[in-house]
Amino acid sequence: MAFQPLKMEKFLNRAAKDLAFRRNFIANPETILKSEGVTLPAGVSIKVVEDTPTQAHLILPPFRDSGAASDANPESINGGYSRTSH
Repeated sequence: MAFQPLKMEKFLNRAAKDLAFRRNFIANPETILKSEGVTLPAGVSIKVVEDTPTQAHLILPPFRDSGAASDANPESINGGYSRTSH
């Protein structure tokens, strides 16, 4: 399976429930993804960061000088992926 942000929900859900998996996923994300059949594009690396009760992370997309984002095309802002807290 090619890398698709929407498919990451599987890994996020497991990491939320399985502490050993979570620690391994933080330390070795590419290895975990590869073992599950996820192929990353050449030159792409993954960094997993962990929110805490007192620290959250805001991920910015790559800077693009042309092509303004719009409400009609929200995927241009976040790559089509969003995480909802429950």
